[in-house]
Amino acid sequence: AKAVASLQKAVAKEGALLKLIAPRIGPMKNGLTPDMTIDGGPSCLFDAVVLLPGQTEMPVLLKTAGAINWLRDAFAHLKAIGFNNAAQAMFGKGGVDHTAPGVVAVSKGVDAFIAAAKEHKIWARDELVNPPR
Repeated sequence: AKAVASLQKAVAKEGALLKLIAPRIGPMKNGLTPDMTIDGGPSCLFDAVVLLPGQTEMPVLLKTAGAINWLRDAFAHLKAIGFNNAAQAMFGKGGVDHTAPGVVAVSKGVDAFIAAAKEHKIWARDELVNPPR
C-alpha cells in the first residue's frame, strides 16, 4: 500500500492517473481496492504499467495465465514497465526480458520509470517484439 501511495503521488505530479489492477475486485489485505481486474483491465488500456505485487502473492500470480499474459502484452505493446523485486519472477515465467529498454526497476524510486513513461511507446524495444519487415 505504501508503494502504491508513493507511486500515485509521483504520477499525480505529472498530471497522470493511477489505476490499480488485481486478480480480483474487492478490498485487498493491504486495504487497497482495485479499480479493475486483470481480465477486465488489459494492459493495452494504459500508457504505462507498474508491477507491484507482494512476495506472498507471487505463487498465485505465477500460476495465473492472465497475469503473465498481461505483462507479456504490455511488453509487446511497447509500454514502459516498472517493477518491484517481487515481480521479477513474472518476467522469467513470461519469457520477458526485465533488462530490455523501457523496463525499469522501481525499488530505488520511480523517476526512471516516469521518464520512460513520458516516451509513451518504447520504440527501442520494437525490434525485440516485431519481426523485420
